[in-house]
Amino acid sequence: DDSYAKESYQVMAIASVLNNQLTVIGGEAGSGKSLIALSMGMYLMENEGYKLVIFANPTPSKNAQELGFRKGSTYEKLMESSSGIMLKSKLGGEDSIMRLITEGRLEILPMVDIRGYDTGSEKVCVWIVEAQNLDIELMRLALQRVTESAKVIIDGDDKAQVDRDAYAINNGMKRVSEVFRGSE
Repeated sequence: DDSYAKESYQVMAIASVLNNQLTVIGGEAGSGKSLIALSMGMYLMENEGYKLVIFANPTPSKNAQELGFRKGSTYEKLMESSSGIMLKSKLGGEDSIMRLITEGRLEILPMVDIRGYDTGSEKVCVWIVEAQNLDIELMRLALQRVTESAKVIIDGDDKAQVDRDAYAINNGMKRVSEVFRGSE
């Protein structure tokens, strides 16, 4: 169902998620890439029995001042990041997120904790959020966690929202696009 799509690129992104194992959704801020990715992840969860696993890389925004050490669990820190704030606004708040996690239908992993993770044989949709802030090695590590039974949605803006100069040159999202373009 492409009822959330506003324009042809969004319709193509939805078709790609439904028909391919790997989909890269790029676009500028406000273009709907995260909404499409989350909507499709939720669609697969609700209608096709997939578990949604979110790989989040809470990179501070360019020129933002880091606050230093923050108290709290990994989950609490993720909920305070841009990915967490976006999830809370789109999923109806932290209670909805906790319910999905408790039910085993949603998992949120910071990139720092994905080593050793494996999607296994279950139906999993891995959503790599804000992928413009992943270098090639980190993107490779993320994709190595994914088995053939999983779908992967990568979203980001590798043109205007790259938050570290290192990611502009050694950009994992761009590299995935170059390597996998045209393949299922």
